[in-house]
Amino acid sequence: MPIANGVASQQQDSEKSAQEKNVKVSALDIKISARRVESVKSAQLPRARQDSKELEQGINVNSHWRQIQYDVVQMRHALNEEELALNNRKQELREKETVLVNMLQNSVSEEQQARTRVEEELSQERERMQNDFAQIRQALETKERELREKETILDQLLNKLGEEQQVRTRLEERLQNEMLSSQARQRELQEKENAFREQQRLLEEERQQKATLEERLRNLELQMQEERNRYLSNERLLQSAVSEAREELIESQSRQPHDWIIQREEVLLSESVLGKGAWGSVCQGIFRCCQVAVKEIHELILSPHNRRLFEREMSIASCCRHPNLLQFIGATNDDGSPLFVTEILETSLRRLLSERALNHEEIVSLALDVAKGLNYLHLNRPLPIIHRDISSANVLLWRRDDCWRAKLSDYGSANFMRQCMTVNPGAIIYSAPEALTSQQSPKVNKYVFS
Repeated sequence: MPIANGVASQQQDSEKSAQEKNVKVSALDIKISARRVESVKSAQLPRARQDSKELEQGINVNSHWRQIQYDVVQMRHALNEEELALNNRKQELREKETVLVNMLQNSVSEEQQARTRVEEELSQERERMQNDFAQIRQALETKERELREKETILDQLLNKLGEEQQVRTRLEERLQNEMLSSQARQRELQEKENAFREQQRLLEEERQQKATLEERLRNLELQMQEERNRYLSNERLLQSAVSEAREELIESQSRQPHDWIIQREEVLLSESVLGKGAWGSVCQGIFRCCQVAVKEIHELILSPHNRRLFEREMSIASCCRHPNLLQFIGATNDDGSPLFVTEILETSLRRLLSERALNHEEIVSLALDVAKGLNYLHLNRPLPIIHRDISSANVLLWRRDDCWRAKLSDYGSANFMRQCMTVNPGAIIYSAPEALTSQQSPKVNKYVFS
């Protein structure tokens, strides 16, 4: 209620200020009318006097009149703006009043609901206490009734005591009869012992059945283990069959002509070394009048098996075309150490990281480029291409405008070198746990990328 009173008083003040402004406008209109009358009267003065000052008065009256009109227009414009502001203020006050009234009504309704809940809880508690009091009273009455019954029983026992003394003599007579009946009871006990022995026999049979069932369970577990072993052996046979099929595919591919083979004489090596690794060194060279990067593999003997692997991987690399993969130009296939010829880029991610840290935009852009290249390799058919040597040194960079873009390198030679060399060519700190086992999948690359 105090908030509503304050809103009403603000509305009254706004209305008073509007009335005062209207009074000021009326007074200004009256002054303008008076000046017009004075100008008319001055026009009725003698002609001689008017002729002498006619030009000057006309100019003064016109300028004065235009000034008055301009002031009136400005005043009206200001009054209209103030009236518009006043109406907006009234609207805001009405909205605030509505909001406050709704809040007060909600708070009052919530208090009424809370009061109703409290009253209901109090009535429920009162009923519960009344029920408990009634139960206690009923229990007390029950105890008193039981006490009276026990007193009655005590009186009856005292009466029966005299009667039992009389009955004692009769009991002695019955004792003789009981001795006779004890023999019959002994016979019943013998029958019960026989029944107990029968129960023990049945229990022993159940134990034997349980042992038989346990033996059958062990036999079933052994059969399950044998089935599991047969399944594993079948799986190994299936894997070997897949490997043989893959070898046949490789041999069929090896019979086809290779367009990636280049002559060693066409590659001119320079003394500019771009990098060195566990497999060999990368230097700058010229191939058919083009600047290229040449990787020379050392300490490698090309046996017939290794030569088939080498030809297979080079064939795969020559078929890979993607903006985020380093372009493979060709390779030598003679008796010397293999030469891998690729396009040459500006730098590598490892060298850039050694110079400075990357910002957020560069990290997102380079990671997206590498992910696109890996996705292309993993979707290769019929079998995915597993890089298995992803590191910052194998991510090469080139500039597009003012940002770095990435290309993935060594995607063809990585598989070949891992199968030919005895030492693990990959970076141990980046390798997945299963990198040194035969159970490898594209998840190895995902582990390194993450």
